[in-house]
Amino acid sequence: MELTARLVDARTSNRAALGTTALATFSLLAIVVDDLGFPRRIPLSSDATGFSVVAALMALVVVGPWLRPARRPGLVRVRVEGSAVRIADRVLRAADVRAVSVARAARGASVAIATSATPRLVFLELASLEEAEIVARALGASAEPRELEGDLASRAGVRLQGVVSVLLAVTGLLWMLGAFGALPSVYKLVGVAAVTLAPASLVVLLARLAPAKGRALSALALSGRHEATPFDRHVALHARAADAGPAPLGRESAGPRAVLLRRGEATRAWLRRLDALPVDRSAYRGDAMSREALLETLADDAAAVEARAGAARILARRLGEPPPELVRVVVDPDVRVRVEAAVFEDDPEEAATELDRLGPVFRAR
Repeated sequence: MELTARLVDARTSNRAALGTTALATFSLLAIVVDDLGFPRRIPLSSDATGFSVVAALMALVVVGPWLRPARRPGLVRVRVEGSAVRIADRVLRAADVRAVSVARAARGASVAIATSATPRLVFLELASLEEAEIVARALGASAEPRELEGDLASRAGVRLQGVVSVLLAVTGLLWMLGAFGALPSVYKLVGVAAVTLAPASLVVLLARLAPAKGRALSALALSGRHEATPFDRHVALHARAADAGPAPLGRESAGPRAVLLRRGEATRAWLRRLDALPVDRSAYRGDAMSREALLETLADDAAAVEARAGAARILARRLGEPPPELVRVVVDPDVRVRVEAAVFEDDPEEAATELDRLGPVFRAR
């Protein structure tokens, strides 16, 4: 069984932060050491140009530790193979997983997977609760989402980095005023302070990059990051799910619309099945879908995205409804673009390629 999902973890890109901070710090130290020695080896003049270079290095030390963009969730193929789940090129077996939790989102569903390997906690964004339950059952779903643990830098480390950055910015500004003649009395004193704070900022950054040991999901949710990244939003979503209790199983797969859902099929197989479904222009007859029921599904903002896209495809291909009129029914832009892929591409291969490229629609709330 193959699914399309987005993989979310807490890792960030640290190269820019480390590179900028380290380069600026060691450049400042080199300038200070060179200034104390004789003969001088760094051709930096004691004029406005030289002072501007030092000021720029100080500014880089201030902003460098914060240049850590979170990695964007990436589309991955998820293959369920018995009691194992292959996520891209990584295989997770039920025996290696410590805990699994499923949380219903405002749109789509999230699966939290805690393992003993790095990264310790990852999330999968899936199109529906049904797909999330398939993954969770394969890995052995846990009834206690609070058991989930992950790696997250401590709140104290972020605060300390902020304090050092502010102090360095203030001392750097005072040094610039002294260097350019406005505050000559504090020039050397604040210069020493700034040069001392630069390596301190680098040390704090290195400490922040060393992940904390496992922290419970509830502690992660209270880490004070205000859902700033996709990882934070998933943490908060599962923490709320833990308070509300486990999500009911099978709710999205109940009722006559269930025939429109993917059922864990590959996108191409799902589209071919939809293209072969019997239809009825008046009412349900066995597994036949009526035009009215399909239009109602397409217009229902609360319906699963794949059910709305499937209804639109049947209406366009089997019942001859004009695709532009079907698309206009959908208000949500994320849903609309998937409906467009389903109705404007007659070939199921091409439609499946486009839908897989777009991936599942996911909104935490």
